[in-house]
Parts: sequence; structure tokens; C-alpha cells
Amino acid sequence: MKKAWIFLFIALVSLSTHAKIRKVVVNPAGGGNDFGAHSRLFVEKEISLRFAKKIQSLNKKNRIDTTLTRFEDYPVHANDRIALVNQETDAIWISVHFSKAFGPNQITLYTLGDIPSSSIESNYLIPIEKAHRPWISRSTLLADEIIQTLSPELDPKHITLSTPVESLYGINHPAVMIDCQLSDTALTPQGVENLIDDLAERISIATKTFIRKEKKL
Repeated sequence: MKKAWIFLFIALVSLSTHAKIRKVVVNPAGGGNDFGAHSRLFVEKEISLRFAKKIQSLNKKNRIDTTLTRFEDYPVHANDRIALVNQETDAIWISVHFSKAFGPNQITLYTLGDIPSSSIESNYLIPIEKAHRPWISRSTLLADEIIQTLSPELDPKHITLSTPVESLYGINHPAVMIDCQLSDTALTPQGVENLIDDLAERISIATKTFIRKEKKL
């Protein structure tokens, strides 16, 4: 009987790892007293929220259930953001950030890889890393899908991190962090709005494609 319960537990874990994606959780950076990065063109907490809402609106048109970790300008602790997505059984996590580019506009996507367990500093993160490990390959697939949809002019890159970042660790779902690096010299305020409109549409398309591919697995 004990063995039967063990096999049932393993089966349930396997099913949860391969659950079909039905929901998107978008995490706009900052909020409240956390202004994030800023330049003459943007304040990160404001532009990330506008960007997240654009993605949500476009996903709604595609009948993709999408929620945000915050809907207005108020602080949300990182643990509360992670708890929000981890209460879902079939979601993906897209954390959106903005920073100032010191050259041309560029987009960098980050996913979390294996955290070296041999590192003393990271020993306390080993349980978190093990929980995320089943999702590493699917996070990579999500990042690659987004990159394929983005304009080559933005020189999109995908970086797999071996050290934890607050916007990724502890998430038991496919998870991607997007850093939009905007140039002060190459853009106008209207140019920024046009750019995030285009980015939101491309990310929504990539999300829809990723979910469709997941359903075929």
C-alpha cells in the first residue's frame, strides 16, 4: 500500500510538471516607493505597468487568461508575487523590466538555470533551485519563442542565469524575465509608446504560440 502511494505521488508530480498552460501571470517591476530604473523618457514602475496591461489586453483578445501581480502603483513584496503565480497549476510567468540603454535599444531575456549547489553562499537556495529544475527546459523554450517573435533590430538575447534573481527564483512554472533597455538618444516619448505597443503585440503572439505548442505535447 505504501508503494502505491509513492507511485501515485510521483505520477501527480509528473502531471503537474507537464500541465497544459492556460494562464499567464505578468509581473510589472517596481511599485509604490520602488521606482526602479529611470531616464528622461521613463520611470520603470510606471512603464512596466503600462506594458503589462497592454500584454494583458492583447492576450484577452486571444482568449488567454492573464493576470498581473499588481494593477496600480502600489508595492507588492516579491514573496507575494511568487505566491500568486505558484497558486496556479497551469501558468507561465513573464516578469517585465525596463532599464536605460547606453547604446541602441536592446531586449534581453533571462531564465534561471541550475544554481551550483557547491557554492556555500547558495546552499540556502538549493531547495528553491530543485523545485524550479523541472521547469528549466520549458522556460528556455518560452524565451526562445519570444526571441523568434521580436524584431532583429532590438538584438534580442537569451541569458541563462546560474545565480538567482528575485524575479525568477522560487517560481514553479515556466518563467522568463524580460529586460527592455531603452536608449535616451534614439527615442522620443512617442517613440517609447510605439515601441512598447509593438513589443506587447509580439510577446502576446509568442505567448499564444507557446501555449498552442504546449497543448500538442
